[in-house]
Amino acid sequence: MHRTGKSVLFVYLHRVVVKPASNVSLDTLHIQSRHAISRTDFIWRLKWLSHWRKPLSLSNAIRQLKEGSLNEHFFVLSFDDGYRDVMSIAFPILKAMKIPFTVFISNKVLDSRSAL
Repeated sequence: MHRTGKSVLFVYLHRVVVKPASNVSLDTLHIQSRHAISRTDFIWRLKWLSHWRKPLSLSNAIRQLKEGSLNEHFFVLSFDDGYRDVMSIAFPILKAMKIPFTVFISNKVLDSRSAL
């Protein structure tokens, strides 16, 4: 494989949440804080990432890595577990910023009524 000196940073997240009132913790809302990022922080981090790297879809990253054809520094964004807030909070932001993303959905909860 030919190395180009360029790279892909893989960023994976679980949840994007509206920051609760200062007197309410994420744990109180049954959101594990180590798996959640606030909407405000999410936007800030996307802007920071986009300043230093170009967004790239997972499929294009795989293709370019296999071909050795990376010509930029990229980032790939993915979400684990398919929480609803990925579509209700993250998706409109990502769409507006034209950032592709992948959601990995846990098949154990497809028939459940949980937050997933």
